Amino acid sequence: MNLVTISGPPSSGKTSIILKTINAIQDRGLKVGGVVKFDCLYTDDDILYEKAGVPVKKRFVRCFVS
Repeated sequence: MNLVTISGPPSSGKTSIILKTINAIQDRGLKVGGVVKFDCLYTDDDILYEKAGVPVKKRFVRCFVS
């Protein structure tokens, strides 16, 4: 099993990179086990992952800004 963590500021392209990576993995006949999406505010990214045929769990966490 491999685990990949991707993080970055809002609107930096994280979801796009993840979806392109999922597509490349699936094109090689491999399976993506799933995506766990953590967010502070709001997200509909889970819909995009589901459309790609990948199981997804969405969770919201507390974010503190100092």
